Amino acid sequence: MLFRVNYGGESHLTKKDLKHFSDSKYACKHLFQTPENTIIIVSQSKSRKVKSFRVAYNFTNVFFSTEEDALTFVKERFGNIKEAQ
Repeated sequence: MLFRVNYGGESHLTKKDLKHFSDSKYACKHLFQTPENTIIIVSQSKSRKVKSFRVAYNFTNVFFSTEEDALTFVKERFGNIKEAQ
């Protein structure tokens, strides 16, 4: 996983950035950004079948069985967020 640092101006996430947040074990499916510029990553395991979706934010990982459950958690936990275009 790469960490980006933006000085000045607003950082913009795009669908092209999904590959930067994928690694050998997880494929990034969704990227979100809060008004405080926290990046939230929803990714799917390439090998695990049980609890294969991971939501990562700050230095926290939360695991879910379905993508729908992971997206519901993100929307309820963070509220006003925008997804990468």
